[in-house]
Amino acid sequence: MLKKAYFSALALLAAFVFLPSTAWTQAEILYQNELGLQDRAAFSPEVAVSSGGEVYVVFLDRPDPTAPPPKRKHGEHSHRSSVDLWIARSDDGGSSFQAPSMVNHEHGVIWGFQVSKPRVSIDDHGTVHIFYPGNAQSSQTRLDVIASQYTRSLDKGATFSEPVMLNSHVKKDGRGLLGEELGAAHAFGTMGVAPDGTVHTFWLDTRYMGGPSMGATLFTASSKDGGATFGTEIEFARDVVCPCCQLVADFVGDEAVLVSYRHVFDDGSRDSVVLRSTDDGQTWPELARLPIDPWYIGGCPLKPTDMAVNENYVYSVSFSAGPEQQGVWFSRSRNGALAFEEAMHLHPASKYSDAPVITVTPSGVVRVVWHSREGRKSPYRLYMSESYDHGETFTAPWELPTPEGQSRFPVMATDADGNSHVAWEQQVKIGEIVTTEVHVMGIAAPSTGPTTVIASLKQPVD
Repeated sequence: MLKKAYFSALALLAAFVFLPSTAWTQAEILYQNELGLQDRAAFSPEVAVSSGGEVYVVFLDRPDPTAPPPKRKHGEHSHRSSVDLWIARSDDGGSSFQAPSMVNHEHGVIWGFQVSKPRVSIDDHGTVHIFYPGNAQSSQTRLDVIASQYTRSLDKGATFSEPVMLNSHVKKDGRGLLGEELGAAHAFGTMGVAPDGTVHTFWLDTRYMGGPSMGATLFTASSKDGGATFGTEIEFARDVVCPCCQLVADFVGDEAVLVSYRHVFDDGSRDSVVLRSTDDGQTWPELARLPIDPWYIGGCPLKPTDMAVNENYVYSVSFSAGPEQQGVWFSRSRNGALAFEEAMHLHPASKYSDAPVITVTPSGVVRVVWHSREGRKSPYRLYMSESYDHGETFTAPWELPTPEGQSRFPVMATDADGNSHVAWEQQVKIGEIVTTEVHVMGIAAPSTGPTTVIASLKQPVD
């Protein structure tokens, strides 16, 4: 069931902060919709916008919101998942959405949750590309595995191709590592379409892991023909990747492919880094560590590092629970992710800020959205902050007008007109059962933008 509710932007004026060097006007809320199926659990959304302005939201769906979790041994992490993937499209900038349809051809084959979820991208031809972790069986061991899979739609999401498995089968039996009779995991991946149309996919792989404290390995596979075929997988960053933190990919024009992840350092910290390839993903010699307090943790923090790119500016946001201060941190690079500058805490008044996502509008305004709460018993709410000077300064955080209750795990995409589309999980009650819905909101383009000229990629800033 689709519901539509409009909010007055006038009520938000008290939350606005004006920067001395810019004229920052109110951020108008364009629309807000609920997506999903009635009396079911919808969660883990992703959002993308086509060059033609269509807004696509994909999300996971659990037919029975009260179903018990999979059985497992005492203290064992659940690595089993059985959900469906749905997609909804708006042809009017988000004001209304068509009824969602299921992407997977067979029920219950998707393996996903908040930090191992499907990714969606739209290329310049309007092809809808979807990467997702799915249930499969290894041809080598005959064991169940989690596989990195790809599908595409040539008709704006009406129908999808048969899924393609991107990872190779491995002979190793990983049941001692993963439990629950799973032989291997090729998951927590991501996807992006480069400016030249190449579809790049990435995933984390457990095939070399000897124990839960070890790091996973990064793999990538790409398509030069719009997703019709993919090349052989390429391995890199062996044994150094935190195995349960979802990857993020982006592009510095035609110059470089970027992928962010959490690196398992020798001192025990698991911190955000960005890898850079200048040969279309064949090799990855350049690594930049984000300058955030080291986070020493004995397991997977389950925290991705999001990125947005504007020419040679690369903006990043991530969560850290380092020794000095935990929360949402922003850092930028002015030389295409070769190095990042000192990080900035975006919500210092909150001890519970988390799950940040970032975008940059065509005018160069940086927007960050995250969830936070006032105290342990307070509900999570969505907050937003903007920078009009390439990340030098940010406006004070202000709360987005979401429904009452828990609003969590936002995602964001910005269209060619500068309007941002934010989707998130909204906690609701169905009778006595607490479950989640997927909501999406439109935020109007900023009325002003940076006035300084962004340096050319051919003139990197030191």
